[in-house]
This record gives sequence, C-alpha cells and structure tokens, in this order.
Amino acid sequence: MAATPVDINAINAQTFPHPSENAQGLAESLTGLQQRHVYLSAYTPQNKNCQGANSGAGAVNTLGTVQKTTSTALSGISGVASTIGASLGGFVSAIPIIGAILAPIFGIFGAIFAHHAQAVALENQTLCTVIPEVNTEFDQLDAELAGGDISLAEYDADLASVGPQFQGAVSGILKEDSGHCNAACYANDQVAKQIALRRALYTTQPFIYYVKKYWYIGALGIGIFAFAAVRRHWK
Repeated sequence: MAATPVDINAINAQTFPHPSENAQGLAESLTGLQQRHVYLSAYTPQNKNCQGANSGAGAVNTLGTVQKTTSTALSGISGVASTIGASLGGFVSAIPIIGAILAPIFGIFGAIFAHHAQAVALENQTLCTVIPEVNTEFDQLDAELAGGDISLAEYDADLASVGPQFQGAVSGILKEDSGHCNAACYANDQVAKQIALRRALYTTQPFIYYVKKYWYIGALGIGIFAFAAVRRHWK
C-alpha cells in the first residue's frame, strides 16, 4: 500500500489533545510514531508494571470493558494493605501511652498507602491492557485498508472511533489539567497522534479495493471476450 511521505516530527510537535508534554513524553511519542504504535516505556509487556497484569481470568474483548479486569488485582492490594495495617496496630498497642497517640496516625497512613497502592494497580492493569489492544486495532485497520477489505472512507470513520473508545477505557485513571498530564493522558495524546499519522499517510484508496469490489465486471469482460473469440474461430 503506497503511503504519502509524512514528516512525523511535525505530527509529534502537534499538541492534541493536551498541551503539556515533557521531553520524555515527546521522545516516546516520536518512537511510537516511528513504530506506528502507542508507546509508553513503563507499560510495555516486558516492563515489570505489566508482568502478570493481564493474567486474570477473562481477557477483555473491547477497550470499553477493560476496567472489569482490575478487581482481582485490587483485592490483592487491599489484602496486603490490611496486613500491614494490622501489624502496625499490634506494634503500637504494645506501648500503651505512645500507642494511644500513634495508633490513629498509623491508621491514616495505612489508609493512604492502601488507596495509593490500589490506584497504582488500577493504572497498571488498565494501561497494560488497553495499549496493546489499541495497537492491535490500529494494525487490523491498516491491514484491512491495505488488503482492500474496507474503503478509505470506512477506514477514516473507524479511526475516528478509536479515540473515544480509548478515552472511555482510561477514564477511570485519566488525570489532566492545564499543567499536568499523567500516563493515561500521555497515552491518550499518542492515540490522537497515531490517528493523525494514518490520515496523513493514507490519502488514496489502494487499487486492490476496486479489484475486490468490482471483480465481477472484469470476469464478465473476460467471459464476453472469450465467447467472441470462440465464435470467430468457428465461423
């Protein structure tokens, strides 16, 4: 499939949807554009954040259902936090006066730790699932266009649906404001750049599409030609 020459640095320099990108974020999104995949180094299958992230029962089927896979991971984190809290409680209760003072403090820190641990587990579980999914979706759309299975208009419409799907899948962990952008925010930004890249690359319909769509016209023409040749032969 012929592609229009594109300046990926220019696409990478564009800021959509978020204006705040640091040097690492820009470097990783440039790598992603070169590979034609969303790329965050902390959320590749080889990274420790993603080891076992997708091992729970029931792999997700669509980007929109990803958060259903987080319950097992979160319950495990809660159990660890409860164990730590119980240990701290036993320690401070053994010192009556100091324990009376420190017990509420340890309780607060235990709650903070548990909440943070759950947030990290949710972020890892979500991004380690949806990033490979969206990359697979991009690959499938590219293959369908190259193979003549969909029209350029259908390809563009399908691309347009990827962004909202991804944003919906990461909505539970997405954090962004005028000056902050977390990992989900950077991934969301990369999805927008991947869509822009493909719209710039593929501006003409691959010829194979017309061959597949209108093959019967060619077959009819060959049949007519063959019939005419036979008639001439037997005259």
